[in-house]
Amino acid sequence: MRIRNLIPIAFVAAFHASVWAQSGAPNLIQYHGRLIGPMTGLSITTPSQIRIQIIQGGTADENLTTGRVVFTEQAEVIPDDMGHFDYLIGSHTPGVGSGQARLDAEDFNTTRPVFVEIGLMQPDGSAQVMLPRQRLGSVPFAMQAAATALSTDETLLGEGTTELPLGIADAAVTTPHLANSAVTGAKIAPGQVVRSLNGLSDNVTLQAGSNINITPSGNMLTIAAPNALASVSHDATLTGNGTSGMPLGVAVPLNLSGSIIFAIIEGNNTSSGVGVRGDSSSGTGVFGSSGGISGVWGTNVGNGPGVLGHASNGPGVEGSTFGSGPGVMGSSVTFGVEGRSSSGVGVLGFSNGNGGGVEGISLGSGTGVTARSVSGVCVLGISGSGDLFLGTSGGLDRFRVDNDGDVFAKSYTPPSDIRLKTNIQPLTDVLEKLQHLRGISFEWTEQKATLEPREIGVIAQEVESIFPELVKPWGDQGYKGVSYDGLTAVLLEAVKTLKVENEALRRRVDRLEQSSQRRTESSSGGM
Repeated sequence: MRIRNLIPIAFVAAFHASVWAQSGAPNLIQYHGRLIGPMTGLSITTPSQIRIQIIQGGTADENLTTGRVVFTEQAEVIPDDMGHFDYLIGSHTPGVGSGQARLDAEDFNTTRPVFVEIGLMQPDGSAQVMLPRQRLGSVPFAMQAAATALSTDETLLGEGTTELPLGIADAAVTTPHLANSAVTGAKIAPGQVVRSLNGLSDNVTLQAGSNINITPSGNMLTIAAPNALASVSHDATLTGNGTSGMPLGVAVPLNLSGSIIFAIIEGNNTSSGVGVRGDSSSGTGVFGSSGGISGVWGTNVGNGPGVLGHASNGPGVEGSTFGSGPGVMGSSVTFGVEGRSSSGVGVLGFSNGNGGGVEGISLGSGTGVTARSVSGVCVLGISGSGDLFLGTSGGLDRFRVDNDGDVFAKSYTPPSDIRLKTNIQPLTDVLEKLQHLRGISFEWTEQKATLEPREIGVIAQEVESIFPELVKPWGDQGYKGVSYDGLTAVLLEAVKTLKVENEALRRRVDRLEQSSQRRTESSSGGM
């Protein structure tokens, strides 16, 4: 079966200098071909082994036995996706031929035609020759004459001719053309640097002034102020005297006071940052006190909090007022007031007048007041006679905690989703356990004074001994609190137990009534 190379074979000879000087014969030949399957007509794109032979004499076509093989080598070629491949004849380890084992002058020193023959190696070690053989011939070379002129852009001058040699145009070399540190002092001739100072160039004169000396010395110009300032007067908000030994600084803590109507310190941020921010390790992050409008007031029309305070031990944000305004006031699209503390109070507000301790306004869908604390109190409200906490929405009071500790809200919905629970166990013997609990009425002691004369509830210690899950510690003094909503589940199971017992008793009563009725009817019939 013959396999044909479907495109003409192109040869480019690379000549070795010494061989060229002796005989003009190449010792490397560039070969380009294409592999196509004989049955499918499709390009062969997988790596293939080929055999290359240089043959003196013979013909290009059918008779493969004619001619004398003077060079043979075998190599692997990698075709592209169209089957094309390139190979440099003479670059691989030679095989065995009837002549020389490498390309040299003797391979081409003949008056007969010289052919190159390509064979595709088969699995059995034979080679299928791709016909026809390709005849090698001489290739003339020529040099192109120089162009009469060159085309350049605006960065160059001239045409590259003797009369108009190439040159660099004025202002052609700009920053993009020069690498960093490319031009050093050694490359600049003396006096060739354009001197410029604040827009002034050439012959710039520096004039000494009061307490300023200018001293030239060779290539150095010294500007000095020999008479330093002795001191700077300031108030308690600053520290230092303005010298190198005691530079000016802001006093800690910075205490600002005044009798102005509006804020002494006011922070407005129209971007997404913070209006007022303070950070502290042990004190208060942000603290303000006022006898009028607000102790701390921050406004943010962006996405950040109006007031933001960070503290490790003290309150994140603390404000107090003795007038009609709030102790802390913040408004923002997201968080009106945000306070963070590691062990102290997140947000602390105090009001001794008619205003609120903390007032946060969210102009969007965010939260009015948000507080974060690792181990301390998130929000602490102190009030003389008003509410401790008040939350409004849509102009209506939605959540309120009065100064007596009573909470008023539309509803309270603790999380109870089964996806949040595990190790679920039923309650058993609840009727028997409830026998150990007392429902009582009582009055609070001085530790928890209340305006109500008496209240109704249970004793936490008694509940803890029966249902410890319902009792949690409360307050710094270790007082105990009862989860009355959890107690509802106990009462629910108790009612279900009573229902089962009631139904059993009802069935027993029914049987007794039916038995009594039968005896009565039997006695009446006997008479």
